[in-house]
Amino acid sequence: TVGAYMADVTGALTAVYGVLTALYARTQYGVGQEIEVSLLDSMIAFQSMETVSFLNSTITPRKSGSGHWLLSQPYGVYHTKDKDLAVNAHSNDWWGRLCRVPTFAHLGADARLATPEGRLEHRAELTSALQAILLTKTRDEWLEYLGQYDVLCAPVYDYQELFADPQVHHNQMVVEQEHPQAGRVKVIGLPVKFSATPGEVGPAAPMLGEHTEEILRWLGYDAAAIDRLREERVLSAES
Repeated sequence: TVGAYMADVTGALTAVYGVLTALYARTQYGVGQEIEVSLLDSMIAFQSMETVSFLNSTITPRKSGSGHWLLSQPYGVYHTKDKDLAVNAHSNDWWGRLCRVPTFAHLGADARLATPEGRLEHRAELTSALQAILLTKTRDEWLEYLGQYDVLCAPVYDYQELFADPQVHHNQMVVEQEHPQAGRVKVIGLPVKFSATPGEVGPAAPMLGEHTEEILRWLGYDAAAIDRLREERVLSAES
């Protein structure tokens, strides 16, 4: 997987809904309040299903790669002859669809794999068998073949494929903006679309000191006062 700053992003999202909840509370009850948000608490809450399962059972979670330790296989990302493929057949319904595929029919005949519990118990063996089969075709060949049997699967994109996807362009998730030094740059669009009040991506991040004079004027400083601050080196040369 591509590394990402999960704790930072999750913490920011937690802070956002905390602020929104506080604003709603102010509207409903007329009170203001402080909000405390930590990266630690946010990550614990982000894993609420897993942590609650741990706290209320004797099951100790374990690292499970691209799958999930609570779910039976197939559930995760598998290698094909060229690229990676995500396959989900952990429920009996989806497992039945996979086993209707001639290439996987022998797995459906294995009594040990007839239930989600059995597939979870024999997870390693099943994963190994699936992986060996999926290595025999390319990702696109599997997508076409498995699609004929309505098996739940999807390509695992790299960034080049992701941003070439027509749906990403339709969703306007890549927009261009002007940067004072770099010129025209591409940035990520808005993930939430509003029908009545559509937003737009803000301007590029300011250069050091770009808005110093503007802010000082807003605070009541006149041109002479700003010049004095520069002469006294209160303001940096970039301001």
